[in-house]
Amino acid sequence: MKKLSFIIILGSLFAQNGMVIVSGLNNSKIRYNESFFPENIFDISYKPGLSFSAEKSIGAIKLGGGFIQRGTKISEKSNIPNPTKVSWTSNYFSIYTAYSYSINRSLAVFSGMQAGYVLGFQIECSGSDCSEINEPRRDDFNNDLGILLGFDYLFNKINGLRISYYKGIINVDKMEDEEYNFKNISLEISILYNFDNN
Repeated sequence: MKKLSFIIILGSLFAQNGMVIVSGLNNSKIRYNESFFPENIFDISYKPGLSFSAEKSIGAIKLGGGFIQRGTKISEKSNIPNPTKVSWTSNYFSIYTAYSYSINRSLAVFSGMQAGYVLGFQIECSGSDCSEINEPRRDDFNNDLGILLGFDYLFNKINGLRISYYKGIINVDKMEDEEYNFKNISLEISILYNFDNN
């Protein structure tokens, strides 16, 4: 929580120098090797998290950094009593860069790359097999890297809406075999606040 507070304060200070604040909800889950997690046995679904960043545009290039939560939910499809359900959230300090193309005064699309440094994580488990799940450590997770796509819609010169899609290209879980291929994917909906046009 202290890390998130620091990022919010830092973003607010930088915002006075012509930055855009991007704040919203990030829904994410993992992509994986289906031979290890067959769909008839496991259900892997999206988990919501927070996202906050400060962004600066230099011409058509966006540069930004902030805090983002990614995670997933995994549950057994089983008729046995008390099936196992696992939920985890990874907290990242993220930086990103993207090229933006304006379609008109209100709408712009962008594509780029985003990297995430693992700050910490939370894991929750319920069900009969929770005793077999080890408490993870920071070193059990790789830092993240992926492709970022999205669009911005401006309601006016100050406020706007951003919808973006992230596709990870790195296996983020060191605890599991590399062949499990755990990679983040997420859909984010955010509000934009532009300090340049106050």
